[in-house]
Amino acid sequence: MALMKEFFEGVAGLIMMTAVVLIVLGAIYWLWLAVQMGNAWMFAIGVIPIFFIVTGPVGVWSYVFGSLPQWVTDALAALNQIWPGH
Repeated sequence: MALMKEFFEGVAGLIMMTAVVLIVLGAIYWLWLAVQMGNAWMFAIGVIPIFFIVTGPVGVWSYVFGSLPQWVTDALAALNQIWPGH
């Protein structure tokens, strides 16, 4: 029984570590996209740690599928209209 417990603890640890690494890499990719797109608001959102919960997974999504989701581009466009970043 202890062997099964150790196995599932190891699997859970691997899943959590993979999730953390993907979120960090996604957040870095988000910042790279912000610089490439020249979007100051996107960069500002990307450097605030509380937003890593959103920017990390969206960055991974963008890396895998090649573009930002439409809701992100719509939100950034609306933010730029309300208060231009540059």
